[in-house]
Amino acid sequence: SLGIISEQTMKDLKAFLGFRHFIRHAYSFEINPRTIEAVLDITPALVRRFIEEVRAGNENDLDSIDEKEPDI
Repeated sequence: SLGIISEQTMKDLKAFLGFRHFIRHAYSFEINPRTIEAVLDITPALVRRFIEEVRAGNENDLDSIDEKEPDI
């Protein structure tokens, strides 16, 4: 992955956003409570993973800046 977050995290976030879009536009009789529970179950871990990857990416970016020779 060339970005700050992994391909898996990106995939999971896209699925989460797709679910959000569906819920926002679905009528209440179409919403399956088990689907909502499944999303709620994975959300804390997904958020933690996202935050960890962003923090790690930012640390790597700062390390690479420190390693470069200053432009004079």
